Amino acid sequence: MHPAPALLMILATAALPPGLADPAAPAARGFLPAGTPAELRDVGLLARLRDPGVRPVGFSSYDRTGGNNDGFNGTYSKLRVEQGNSVLAELSGPGIIQRIWFTHTVGERPGLLDRKREHIRIYLDGKAHPALDIPVEELFSGDHSLFPHPLVVRGSGGFVSYVPIPFRSGCKVVVDGQGVRFYQIGILQLPREGSVASFTDAPDTPLREELRRTAAVWSDPEKGMPDRATGLLDAKYEVEGLGGSTHRYVLPPGPATIRSLEVTPAPGTEEAWKAARLRMAWEADDDSAPAVDVPLGAAFGIAYGSAPYRSILIGQKDGTWYDRYPMPYRRQAILRIDTEKPLKGTIVARYVKQVAADDGYFRASWREATPARKGEDFPWLKQEGRGHFAGVFLMTEGTSKLPYWLEGDDRFRVDGTLAVHGTGSEDYFNCGWYALEGRLDRPGTYPVHGFSVYQNQGERWQVAAYRWHLPDPVPFSRSIEAGIEHGGQNDVAADYRAVVFWYSERPKP
Repeated sequence: MHPAPALLMILATAALPPGLADPAAPAARGFLPAGTPAELRDVGLLARLRDPGVRPVGFSSYDRTGGNNDGFNGTYSKLRVEQGNSVLAELSGPGIIQRIWFTHTVGERPGLLDRKREHIRIYLDGKAHPALDIPVEELFSGDHSLFPHPLVVRGSGGFVSYVPIPFRSGCKVVVDGQGVRFYQIGILQLPREGSVASFTDAPDTPLREELRRTAAVWSDPEKGMPDRATGLLDAKYEVEGLGGSTHRYVLPPGPATIRSLEVTPAPGTEEAWKAARLRMAWEADDDSAPAVDVPLGAAFGIAYGSAPYRSILIGQKDGTWYDRYPMPYRRQAILRIDTEKPLKGTIVARYVKQVAADDGYFRASWREATPARKGEDFPWLKQEGRGHFAGVFLMTEGTSKLPYWLEGDDRFRVDGTLAVHGTGSEDYFNCGWYALEGRLDRPGTYPVHGFSVYQNQGERWQVAAYRWHLPDPVPFSRSIEAGIEHGGQNDVAADYRAVVFWYSERPKP
């Protein structure tokens, strides 16, 4: 556990969609979120580039001296104290609280904070009466109609809520007393007032039904997919080849958006598929500059012999591996598989003949450092241009007694400014307190986050984790540089590998 700095996230040819002069360029303005539950169940929205006026703003515990006292003593675990209570976040102007995360105050002790039924109070738009006033643990129980499971999760040592809380002119988050230790609150600041309706817990609010519908989609990934009635089509390819072979497919002409890419290996060829290379290119006549270039198994969230799991975007079901990140293209798409071993199976691209004017291009990048370099972050993404960070699948292994490299913090530099400095690796993945019984002591998988692997293989620890930024993508207008420490000060030797998922205004590198 190593919570760290208060996060300030400044964080063949078909007709073109209307209004697009350049088939390889999204519209300039972009999507402006309204903070509705419907946005969290519409997976297709993840492809849309955000309005350049939005910026993520985050708050968390951190050691202002750069050390590791990031919540253990509570020294820096609040912005200030008001009437004996802890102010955790405060922001002027319109926005959306997108994520609230806590972990146990003391790892070995059950419950949050001091177990005194402390309330969390969220004040909106300068009003004296809180829009939400609820015991902290009840917020994450899953029993409240405005905070249903699995939009809220408690598990693997973490307590997280992705229920959006929009506000028109400001917010303040307060928790009773001074027992807060480790916390993160992520907010998306909006460019202009009047773009959202503020959250309310009124008995007649329609939010309850909307949240119920969204929770149903998060509980069953199939419910988030289009169907035949809404235009879902299939392109199916039979794959069979010897080692050293390449398999190249031109997908149906655009405009189109792949809503699910699925691989079903023939029995006995699973390892060959995992080791194969997946490449995809958009708006190109060849695949020499792919937008996706990753090991195939890792692209589908598989590592270290992990058991099958199902998340809303990536997973495995009944022998089929799926990736449901939306993948738009306006003219042409090419898919290529390179294998060093004999393989056999099928690939299916499920797609719709639709592309939004401001859809970006899906990208997946492979990163590897074996071992990670001492004194340097393990790099996730360094890119110029416009887009948003949409998720990561991280694979790590090392020979220390415990996976101490999880003390490392995630860090994002957005548009030239250090915008995000995280609070420990397991915190980033919405969990907490690795190696403690009843906390992160085994695999645990959830709709948008989890540890698919947490195991000791003799003298070697192996850990794999994922977080999909479906509810809280990190937008950038000019550049992004993101990575994660290995150990509290990049000082724990371990092998690091990752697939980073993101969207760009450009179809190729």
